[in-house]
Amino acid sequence: MITMFNDTSGRFKDNLIINVKNHETKKIPMAFNIKGTPVSLSTNQLGIDFHQDTPFMNLGTILHSNGLLKKNIKIVNNGPK
Repeated sequence: MITMFNDTSGRFKDNLIINVKNHETKKIPMAFNIKGTPVSLSTNQLGIDFHQDTPFMNLGTILHSNGLLKKNIKIVNNGPK
């Protein structure tokens, strides 16, 4: 079994090299297509509706003349690093 951690998404190619004493070294080409990211929204984040296919945060009505709206959002890094 080979485990890949998705520190970053993308397409990767590498070789698995098997070297056993008194045997020929074997090289097995491998390719991985990693989708997504180890970063996710915290389910403890207030104001986000997680009961939909895509989490949704309603910020209410924002008037153009009010300027920038800032909101801190909690994220969780589930990656190995």
